Amino acid sequence: AEEAAQPRAPSLRKGRIAAALCLALAGAAATAAWSQRRSTASAARLEASTGLVEEALLTDTLDNCSGCVQRHPGVPEPTLPRGAEPAQFAVKVQWLGQEVTKYFPNAEIIDGGAGAILVSDPEKGFQMLDSLTPLANGVPAHTKFPLVGNSISVTIDMGNPAPSCGCNVAFFLLSMPSINKNDWGGYYCDANCVGGNCCAEFDLLEMNGRVLLATNHPCTDYQTPPFQSQSWACDHIGAPQAWFGNGKKDFGPGPGFEIDSQKPFRFKIDFPTVDGVLKAITTLTQGANQVRATMENIENMRGPLTDGMVLDLDSWFSEDLAWLDGGACTAPEQCNRRPVKFTDIVLQSLESER
Repeated sequence: AEEAAQPRAPSLRKGRIAAALCLALAGAAATAAWSQRRSTASAARLEASTGLVEEALLTDTLDNCSGCVQRHPGVPEPTLPRGAEPAQFAVKVQWLGQEVTKYFPNAEIIDGGAGAILVSDPEKGFQMLDSLTPLANGVPAHTKFPLVGNSISVTIDMGNPAPSCGCNVAFFLLSMPSINKNDWGGYYCDANCVGGNCCAEFDLLEMNGRVLLATNHPCTDYQTPPFQSQSWACDHIGAPQAWFGNGKKDFGPGPGFEIDSQKPFRFKIDFPTVDGVLKAITTLTQGANQVRATMENIENMRGPLTDGMVLDLDSWFSEDLAWLDGGACTAPEQCNRRPVKFTDIVLQSLESER
């Protein structure tokens, strides 16, 4: 079953999230005001005192910003805990036909290095690294996934029960590192400028047991990293998008759905060029069942996907995630904070699959 990529309904774009701050304004009319706003607005702050990400504070309100969305709270800078051994965070990845060792610092590695568990805590996300030793300039040794003409796939086990309404489990790509350090002292950046730094972003998936969404977030001023985009150049809302579930029967919890989100399934995105146009084809497979959705044109992301993007994982929650799961859930939402397993990551050439 194939579904066309669908735009997000405007009514789902306005929910404020107690997880992160979007430093973004949509539309040309808002662009002039943005430079002055950015000088007075505080970026999202991670506050550990309650064990939650407290609501981002602004010195001026964003209530009238119809183009604002608030997304990832920002994955912490990779660090090796005191006394930890590198092998503790090693994961096996199938990389263009060869098994290689990569690292998920601070993650719980499972199944002999096959993957990791992502817990529901916005301060415990992680990035994939080539090495736990930083580069000579102090920047982490991020793994870069080159995806034009390739695919990336992973096995996902959300468990039973799966993460509920109000949870956002994210597996996404960023054009890191930024040139400058962000508000937390690291090089994280994304298309909503969380932490103060902006860059291109491709959300391979944001999900809970009711919905799975892939979103393209290009920046028109893209240059090969290290680079820092301008906020006005980045697509904060994202387009095109590919939806599963959220009120449809192709994805959801239980046997009544084509893909039962409470059982393991295989997630895969192909990035082929068809008649000169770059596409993204998302496929979910579970036993004999398979569903698919296509982003028909992501040429504006060709640069980042050619140069290679950094794989990030995070899991957070909000009482109002209507922009993500509003077709199946009603605010106020209470996330059950369930962990999710990601295993058997594969980067594969589309040519090799023919």
